[in-house]
Amino acid sequence: MRRNRDISRNLLLLCCMLTATAFAQQPIAEISILREMKPEQAALQLPVLVEGQVLWVHPTGNGLFLYQNGEGIYVHKTGAAGALAEFTVGDVVQVRGKTDRGLFSASISADHIEPVGKEPLPEARPFFAFELYSAQIDCDWVWVAGRILSKQIQFEGGPGKSITLEVMVNSIPMVVQLPWSEESEQKIDELMFSRVKFTAIAGTQFNLHRQVVGRTFFVSSAAVFELIDDYRPRGGVSVTPIHELLRSGDAHHRLAKATRGIVTYVQGQYMYLRGEEACIKVAMRSGAEVIVGDEVEVEGVVLPQPISPDFAAREVRLIKRTELPPQPVRMTLNEDLRNLWDFHPDSHFNYELVELEAELIDISESFGLTTGHKEKTLLCRQGGYLFEAKVPHDVHLGEELKPGAVFRVQGICNLTRSQERPWRLYVDWFWIQVRSGDDLLLLKAAPWWTAARLLWVLGIGLGLLVAISFWVILLRRTVEKQTGIIADQVERETISEERQRIARELHDNLEQGLAGMAIQLRGAQRVLELNREKRLASIHTSIEQFGDKNRALKDHLEKAEQEVVEDARRNQHAIEVVQGMLTHCSHESRTSIMDLRGGILERLDLVDALKETLQPLAQACGAELKIRVEGEIRKLNQAAERNLLLIIKEAVSNASKHAEPDEMDVLLKYTGSGLSLRIMDNGLGFDTSSVPKVGHFGLQGMRERVNQLKGSIEIKSRPGAGTCVNISITSTAEWELA
Repeated sequence: MRRNRDISRNLLLLCCMLTATAFAQQPIAEISILREMKPEQAALQLPVLVEGQVLWVHPTGNGLFLYQNGEGIYVHKTGAAGALAEFTVGDVVQVRGKTDRGLFSASISADHIEPVGKEPLPEARPFFAFELYSAQIDCDWVWVAGRILSKQIQFEGGPGKSITLEVMVNSIPMVVQLPWSEESEQKIDELMFSRVKFTAIAGTQFNLHRQVVGRTFFVSSAAVFELIDDYRPRGGVSVTPIHELLRSGDAHHRLAKATRGIVTYVQGQYMYLRGEEACIKVAMRSGAEVIVGDEVEVEGVVLPQPISPDFAAREVRLIKRTELPPQPVRMTLNEDLRNLWDFHPDSHFNYELVELEAELIDISESFGLTTGHKEKTLLCRQGGYLFEAKVPHDVHLGEELKPGAVFRVQGICNLTRSQERPWRLYVDWFWIQVRSGDDLLLLKAAPWWTAARLLWVLGIGLGLLVAISFWVILLRRTVEKQTGIIADQVERETISEERQRIARELHDNLEQGLAGMAIQLRGAQRVLELNREKRLASIHTSIEQFGDKNRALKDHLEKAEQEVVEDARRNQHAIEVVQGMLTHCSHESRTSIMDLRGGILERLDLVDALKETLQPLAQACGAELKIRVEGEIRKLNQAAERNLLLIIKEAVSNASKHAEPDEMDVLLKYTGSGLSLRIMDNGLGFDTSSVPKVGHFGLQGMRERVNQLKGSIEIKSRPGAGTCVNISITSTAEWELA
């Protein structure tokens, strides 16, 4: 085995490296030596000249797996797309190139590949389940046996089109990939849900730390798949009710089975059946034409699942077609249902078509990786219980369906298993798969007064505060200017009279405006108090009515009461802070104090302001922050420096919130007449060509501020490779201070 190399192999490796490095005359000829290299050694680009057999060619033609004396390695030809497509499986080739550190193990960067001949493929060894996460198993030539569960076509219509399969191997789902062709796709469809044996290259899934996270098997074509269990009893397959599948005494659950039921939902290649006492989810081959309400019989294999079995149907037979859709089962969330799931292995609601009445709490959106569309999730509440309803991407939610509305929801119930007690089946909770827009029926519109409108009122108060602050700043500048003119032109007595005039203006204008704003804030405070009293009264009434009967509900309501009181306290505190600030502004205007507290750039220079502003952002995500300045620092006016500060802050804030970096580097470079900025991080990065999320204007704001400074901005990033923001300002002469 590779992991038990003797001392002579290590000495040979060392000698080859020293010779290749010193004289560049002796290329490495053995794949086994290359596989023993550490990444640092392979990165030296040592010369390679190896001969081996091609076992797999990448669909794009950019790489292949090479095999020699029981060892495999990946060969790629950088910058030459399709250059290797001329080679086929079984070809013997001679590869000339250099070592490459690879992304997981050492590989070969080929300069030239020359065909030598063609030979039969070597005998593959069996792959064992315990090797799934072995870091030593990479590029091995193996055979695998398992059941095909699903098929997906990748890169539709483009070069490198391939087929990705999910194959169950010893109850472990494995990923298998092979190049696409019409013949391969047709054969896979014929083998769907069957148990097959095939030869493949055992590839490795890894992260950027070169750690194993999974396994992908690379197959040359569907021709290597060999059917190993297409068993069908001579007298046909007897029909077993859904609730009797995988029962005690079923010693042949892996053989062909048949069951029947009423179709309650069809979603792509899946359908849901309702039986006599249980329901089941069925995966179908392509071409099955069924509709909701059909009574069908399916033949295939049973797939064990955490809650209840699934079914992989090789054949779907229509028994009876009816125009009457199946009626949903009424589902009520209460203590009895919760106790049933907490103390019994109950699964009768799993995959059942159910109906609930609930209050809509929230609507959220997420991107479905499998569908490629935005998917909506409704957070619902019935009594004291919350659950989620997932809505298909093509279903439009009416404007009347918004938080606070009461509606009826129908759909397929999906139970989830508790992981806290894995020794036995206990149901944790459930979620509903909505089938269409008809499954959502509004019963009662949402009330007008909501938490969102309460926040809107608070937002108005904060907006008034901002307006006050802006007004005070403008007035302060006006008064400073007038005071400067008076000091240059008149005597001490005239200055005193002018100050008295300014004081009168402050009293007649600013003081009256502040008083009006204080009245508005007191009104908002009263609204908060009334809302709090209304909510507390409702909670007290519920406690008096149901508290003695349901201890859990009483505890929940008492907790909600505490949350209401705490929310009211925080809101009261926020308004009191605003009132205190109004009082402060009023006092300032009355006393005519012109030296109001200003922004951070009025206290500090730009570099110190960057340190004080950015350090908390870096600490929040645990990253190391470096701030460097090159060149001779020039003082710019406050508007220009404020734009620079906000641009850098936005870039660092984005990295802190979304990129999870370990390091962030900020470089401020003063050139002869201009300056440049560079903000780098080693975080997750992102696709710069993607459309920004709705409601996110950070990058747009950065570009607008750069435009105000008559500069240019360039953002370089890709997923997994960090982000670099470069900003260049040709000249700063317009904003420089003497």
